[in-house]
Amino acid sequence: MTIFKMLPGLLVAFSFYQFYKKIFINSLDARPALVAFFYSLSSVGLSIVLEISLHTITPADYSDSSVIQAFLLSALPEELAKCAFLFIFFRTNQIQHSLAEGIFYGILFGLFFGLIESAFYALNLELWPMMVRSTTALPLHMISGGILGSFILTYENSNPRNIPVFDLFTGFLFTYVIHAFYNFSVFKSLDYLYLLPVILVLGFAILEYKIMVSKNTLPREVMDILGLKWDDYESIFRFKQYLDWMDLDQEKIHLKHVSILKKPTIWKLIISLFFLFLGSIFGTYFYASPEMILKTFQGIQFPEYMSIFVFYPIFLSFILSFSGTLNAEYFRTRVLRIPIFVSLDIRSKEHHEMTVVFYLSRKGFYVPLLNPEKFQSEVIMEFWISGTSIANIPGEIYWIDQSVGEDGNSGALVKFTKIPWKLIVFWNFALFRQRLKNAFQMPKLNIERVLKK
Repeated sequence: MTIFKMLPGLLVAFSFYQFYKKIFINSLDARPALVAFFYSLSSVGLSIVLEISLHTITPADYSDSSVIQAFLLSALPEELAKCAFLFIFFRTNQIQHSLAEGIFYGILFGLFFGLIESAFYALNLELWPMMVRSTTALPLHMISGGILGSFILTYENSNPRNIPVFDLFTGFLFTYVIHAFYNFSVFKSLDYLYLLPVILVLGFAILEYKIMVSKNTLPREVMDILGLKWDDYESIFRFKQYLDWMDLDQEKIHLKHVSILKKPTIWKLIISLFFLFLGSIFGTYFYASPEMILKTFQGIQFPEYMSIFVFYPIFLSFILSFSGTLNAEYFRTRVLRIPIFVSLDIRSKEHHEMTVVFYLSRKGFYVPLLNPEKFQSEVIMEFWISGTSIANIPGEIYWIDQSVGEDGNSGALVKFTKIPWKLIVFWNFALFRQRLKNAFQMPKLNIERVLKK
């Protein structure tokens, strides 16, 4: 009976594995896959140890709370264990060359984790509750594994001076919150199962975005040739997008229209419509004669029926329709409107220039310079933001772009010696204020143009 209860989970796992395998790779190397299985087994063991430890130190008055169980005693140890062993798995198996590789093995790791966890639950759960877990918990672990994999590999390929642990923590927070709300919807009562498809769709959307980003991320070998890390290149690429907006505004360049979404294939549409039709049929059956459901499916409760036969097919229809439809070319070729211009006086002992900055972050920024090679590595900067001067900011010329193009553009990547939080906070405040001002001005301008016509 236990094996029979595991069959839906195995079917779900195999289906999702084949689905993502076609996106990332043609053939799977058996060795890292086998290692991933044993590491995921170890992570399940660690999560159990952490859960027991947290139960021990949590007061009895709080341990029965659905919120405490969902957010502290279940989701936290599982995601911590998964993140730790996924990190070790990447390090020990040299999975560090491409973002797509990290996402795929993160998904595979989550698949194994979910299967092993389901095997434990199959010993105690009845058929229908087990079906709910198989159709929701397994996709959740695969999605969270893929998201974690992307953030861990980005951390591994980031500049240590940019404190990439902040971004890694953000990725962990994403997966933890999604997992915690999933547990809450399961632990609270059956009436909260309607939250499951919302949680899964949110996780799927984040994963799809990371997959799209992986298509626009250069492999590690290319970054090593350029002498850059991924987050450094992101600063340069963002500057180029702002520069394109200036050229576009001055009609120096013309861009072709690129849609943000690609059209799904005919087969994807047919299969997704089938699952949508299936969910609609079961939903109609529920509203037409709910008493027949209890007779047809012995021992099932209405929320379980809705989760398995209505919400899950609709979720499958959604992911089949939208998987792979985020157009990487759109994000690669789009131009970004410059939100606010920042004047910069940058100087070293031998040279100084006045220039502009389009974007700031704690990771530094890319700045256009006439003669970047004349600067020594250490520089002192003064920023003018919305009429306010913030001076004596120490920095370092980290990388020089000497690939001068047709327009004579050259520049450098500047790192802060110490993160100037006052500057970063004021920049974000000025940015928010300007965008708010633009939001109120743009409708007014449009109305004036209509009246003039």
